[in-house]
Amino acid sequence: MKSRFRQCLNLDFVFYSKAILTDKNNLSQKSYKQLLLLWGFFFVFAPTILFFEIQNDTGKGIINVTLAYLIGQYLKTYGLPENMKRHSREILSGSLAGIFILNTLLTAMSGNIILRFARDNNLLIIIASIMIFYQFTRWHFSSRIINYLAGYVFALYMLQGLLIHCLQPWYTPYADSNLLVLYFMGTLVSICLTTLVIEWSRRLLLGKIENKLANAIERRGAKIKMFADNH
Repeated sequence: MKSRFRQCLNLDFVFYSKAILTDKNNLSQKSYKQLLLLWGFFFVFAPTILFFEIQNDTGKGIINVTLAYLIGQYLKTYGLPENMKRHSREILSGSLAGIFILNTLLTAMSGNIILRFARDNNLLIIIASIMIFYQFTRWHFSSRIINYLAGYVFALYMLQGLLIHCLQPWYTPYADSNLLVLYFMGTLVSICLTTLVIEWSRRLLLGKIENKLANAIERRGAKIKMFADNH
């Protein structure tokens, strides 16, 4: 029953997310803020404070991805509140410290590695991400390397769960070792490099075919839209 509920909820958001993203520009700042608070209550506050997730996807599903987009659009339109701008570094430091301390406490109490406060739908992660984003907006620089690597972010987002599962046996035996952090950091580096190789290979082998397919779909969509407008 729970899985059916989640599937129905996912389908609802697939159908309604486009309408939400399209109508966001027609919302007042107050209504926009209420939308974010309502969405955040169910899909951010509940997993953070109550340890309860409706989706049970650790924030990697369409709901939290859409929420992240809406937050970005809100910041682009209305900006960050002045008091948060003045104390952005303190808020960032506090969020990162809270994430580290709370995860450490949960891990110590359970005896297993628990990173609940490092999940994508955790309030502290979202706050830290916003503060990091704001820090970058204050620095004006351009880097071809960063722009190139940014093109691999989505691939890393999609593959990291699978790769962590595959590489977990490599660092799990060292759970009680003082060098666990080094082994885990090595795992993260391996995941990033593996993602780069996989995505680079995919683009090399399928890039042209995907572009042709996307162009064909776009032309077909344009024809259907034109037909619908004329009738």
